[in-house]
Amino acid sequence: NRVDNNSLQEFEFDSDNKSNILKAGADIYINEKNTFSFYTTQNDNDNLSNGTTKIYDNNTLVIDSYNNSDSDNKNSSYNFNYKIDFDKEDHNLEFEASIANFKNPEDAVNGDLENPTNPFNNYVTEIENTRKSHLYNLDYVNPISENGKLELGLEVRGSHSKNEQTTTQYQYELDENGNQIPDNSGGYLTEPTPDSNFDYKRDIYSAYANYSHQFEKLTMQVGARFEEYETEGEFVKGEDIETVSDNIFSIYPSAFITYNPSEKNQFQVSYSRRVDRPSLQQINPIRQWLSLIHISEPTRPLYI
Repeated sequence: NRVDNNSLQEFEFDSDNKSNILKAGADIYINEKNTFSFYTTQNDNDNLSNGTTKIYDNNTLVIDSYNNSDSDNKNSSYNFNYKIDFDKEDHNLEFEASIANFKNPEDAVNGDLENPTNPFNNYVTEIENTRKSHLYNLDYVNPISENGKLELGLEVRGSHSKNEQTTTQYQYELDENGNQIPDNSGGYLTEPTPDSNFDYKRDIYSAYANYSHQFEKLTMQVGARFEEYETEGEFVKGEDIETVSDNIFSIYPSAFITYNPSEKNQFQVSYSRRVDRPSLQQINPIRQWLSLIHISEPTRPLYI
């Protein structure tokens, strides 16, 4: 309800979700020093959604819309782990691999019973989403002394996302300044919304080293993570093409000092450098339907 323009929106949605999940795995103890583990998760989800939106201006119904969508989500993930324990206690080498695949085709029909010939409100949309990701870790731990421990590691992380959308919806024509173009009847020129395609790849190669040591009541840990970050992206909408690529090398140091004067007291001083990156869903420039007057769309199609 918006009091500034005396408008009111009423929403009603029903959904029917069916999900089939399969999980399987095993731990194989080859011998006392070698262990192999495997597990997988398979998820098949069917989602039927029907919704209506009624919009009133000054208590007059101006839009009576409906949204019917059918999506089929398939998500497969696999994890492998192999660990070697050496003769010295807590001295080990561990390798882990994770692979995931995701598919999400969606068909949606949008209509307006109050304005059945309006090409902005009555249209069909087909969306095809696919995502692939992989993660490989190699970790080495060596207690080099009674009070000191060395940790080393390598990691390869990657993801690839594709999104395709076709729609019969119309949009306003814009001039070179992004303004709507008037027609000869007091309105604005319109045109079919072009198909769009989004392709985005992200790869991260990293290595880390940590050393910790305990001096009676004082414990210290220092380390660093070295990272190579690579991205490639392309967004195509009709004849417009936007591309981006980047290659960034970064170092993320860390240091921790902990002092335990007694069993009930502890003091810690720490420093670390970190980075938070957007998820693939957050940078997807394909529009998402919320209602006829609310559309979700990132301001920067290829934000990295």
